[in-house]
Amino acid sequence: MDVTQVATLVNNVNLEIIGGSALLEEDLSNVVDVGKAVFDATSYDKYVGALVDHIGRVIFVDRKYAGSLASLYRDNWEYGAVMEKIYVTDMPVAVENDSWKLTNGTSYDPNVFTQPSVAAKFYNKKTTFEVDLSIADIQVRSAFDSATQLNAFISMLMNSVDTAINIRLEGLSERVINTLIANTVYDDIPDSDWTKTGIKAVNLLKLYNDQFDPNGNDPLLKADAIYNPEFIRFASLTIAKYVERLTKVSTLFNCGSLVRFTPKDKQHLILLSDFVASAGSYL
Repeated sequence: MDVTQVATLVNNVNLEIIGGSALLEEDLSNVVDVGKAVFDATSYDKYVGALVDHIGRVIFVDRKYAGSLASLYRDNWEYGAVMEKIYVTDMPVAVENDSWKLTNGTSYDPNVFTQPSVAAKFYNKKTTFEVDLSIADIQVRSAFDSATQLNAFISMLMNSVDTAINIRLEGLSERVINTLIANTVYDDIPDSDWTKTGIKAVNLLKLYNDQFDPNGNDPLLKADAIYNPEFIRFASLTIAKYVERLTKVSTLFNCGSLVRFTPKDKQHLILLSDFVASAGSYL
């Protein structure tokens, strides 16, 4: 089983999200699962050692950060080292019903075996990370006036762990989406040429220019598209069409060319915040 430690990766993710570093390019070939965290910014010894004067008022910074894209996260399995996904590769074929053309005196065999076409995919990669935080409540009790304050302090520390996890899960979720986009473009558009468009990797700007400026006299530029009300309307219309098309059984919308469909309650529509803001302003 392939086990990959991703502590360095998720720490870089955290720095990018909070603005501590510029965006980096990463090799995500071994990252499958989503999660994270390390928290070691608060040291009890330093905290207690800094207490000289008596503290008259204590305020705990205890904001919860929910993050986004949580719907992409899937828990790991506990038993076994491999996940198996079994699926039907080809739909059964319709044949003529012989019961409508029976011949007198003829024997018909009802026990005809029709073999199903089934395949299996195996997933055996796992990424690992953990959140380490020690709570030495006995050593820090003297720093507070009451058990209520101590409990609030411990609650704040636990919330910081949750926040660290959510930040890194959010970063890894975005990288999962980026990887999905890259794989789709690579599969659907030759040489990843964004002057073209595909069925799965849809180039909205090209579709817009092909429809409203077929001769190429005054094409809409990529930098201006997000500020163009007509393009925002066209993009929203096209996205809505694809949301509906994905609910129909087809081989067109997955890289494996398998017969698939995705009902609306299973779809995840993720839009750039700039596009959402433009749609809210221009529509």
